[in-house]
Amino acid sequence: MNYKKGEMDIEEQKKIYSGFIRFLFAIVAFSTFALIFLAVFNS
Repeated sequence: MNYKKGEMDIEEQKKIYSGFIRFLFAIVAFSTFALIFLAVFNS
């Protein structure tokens, strides 16, 4: 493997990272929705 500085392929890491961010965002959105839902229906 002839590795030169600054030529690393980061497409795979970008894909994983964006997937991870999307997953985190989905969890946050779901949690917020669940809290609002409970607050509305418990009052």
